Amino acid sequence: MCPTLDAVDARIPATISVALTHRHTMKKDLTYKEAASRLDEIVRRIESESPDVDELTGLVKEAVELSKHCREKLTQADKQLTSLMAQLSEDPQAEG
Repeated sequence: MCPTLDAVDARIPATISVALTHRHTMKKDLTYKEAASRLDEIVRRIESESPDVDELTGLVKEAVELSKHCREKLTQADKQLTSLMAQLSEDPQAEG
């Protein structure tokens, strides 16, 4: 017999459950600012609360996902800015 999700969730500390929920529901349209803010929150929490190993693992997993997301956002922004700057430096007479 398989335990219900509610029974399993009851055994997971609330903080780990929150971390896992954030990680699994992190949407791709999350802004850089939102992701960076959550990363700051995780760091403060780790530094101030000294979470146990299970909670720490969940928080670090979430932080890794957020870090990847931020890196992707920065890469996209860099490409867009490079493209825009190239458009500015094009010779307008060459287009005609």
